Parts: sequence; C-alpha cells; structure tokens
Amino acid sequence: MADTKGTTEMFVRQTSKALTLSVRLARYSESVSNLKAALQSRTAIDIAENIVSSIGQKQPQTHFEV
Repeated sequence: MADTKGTTEMFVRQTSKALTLSVRLARYSESVSNLKAALQSRTAIDIAENIVSSIGQKQPQTHFEV
C-alpha cells in the first residue's frame, strides 16, 4: 500500500510539472505571436513613412502629426 501511495504521489508531481510547463509554453508562444505582429505592424509603418517622405518631402518624425 505504501508503494502505491509513493508511486501515486510521484505521478502527481510529474503531472503537475508537465502542466506547469505546458502553460508556460503556451504563454511564450502567445508572446512570440504578439511580437511578430508588432514587428509586421512596425514594418508597415516604416514603409508608409518612407512613402509619405518621398511624396511630401517631410521628415519622418512629422508623419504622425500628418
């Protein structure tokens, strides 16, 4: 009986660790997705700034004011 209890406790500890790692991995995966989206948005903003600069001959810092 004691052996079964020890085995069960070890199983529960290992399962708990696996679930904790799964949650952590999901959070990191979500963070990576958010960072990729931010970089894509930033690239689009940079391209738009360059287009506005070439058309209006303005400095990139003034584009958000336009």
